[in-house]
Amino acid sequence: MKVKTYGIYGLLEWHGIVEAGAIRMKVSFTNGTVTGYGVAPATFTTKDELTQFVIEHSEQYKSGRITLLRQNEVPDDAATKARKERMKAASEARKEAAAEPQPAVKDGCDDDNQGGGDDDAAKKIDEGAETGEGEKETEGEETEGDETEAETEAVADNKVKVADKREAIEWLKEHFPYKNYTATGLRTVAAFEAACKDCDVEFEFTA
Repeated sequence: MKVKTYGIYGLLEWHGIVEAGAIRMKVSFTNGTVTGYGVAPATFTTKDELTQFVIEHSEQYKSGRITLLRQNEVPDDAATKARKERMKAASEARKEAAAEPQPAVKDGCDDDNQGGGDDDAAKKIDEGAETGEGEKETEGEETEGDETEAETEAVADNKVKVADKREAIEWLKEHFPYKNYTATGLRTVAAFEAACKDCDVEFEFTA
């Protein structure tokens, strides 16, 4: 992750609002000094990606009033590492499940019909189709390849276990890149729920 320090020259401190689109955020710049050796600007340091995004898309930043003084790459903390590892494991499990061959249920039924199988067996299949039993059996076979995925983060019936909303948004961005989801775009509850419905996925928060 990146830790960024922003500054405002000519001020000892500044407490104000920065805006980016519909997002408003209060920030506090402090520790500015004026000495015989020079002038040090009021500064504000953050590692939060959303805060960095809002500042760098604000009018104050675009006009040059707020400037980026420095940025440093720092190792991820324990929570961030754990979140990335869970997402990576879930992604690999989904790929493995998708690569496994699925049982040819439909072909097997066709072979029975073409071979003129036993009338009782055919009747049983028809009864199962009417009562929904045949459909349940097919669903069971099709989900066998997803057992590894369930052991990590994904769960049957389109449910995915995540630690928090931030991880859920990252999961959507990774698995639906063509939808161009962003943390800012999914910030509100309504936008997040609409994305989940559009992708037919339900998140289960474990934190």
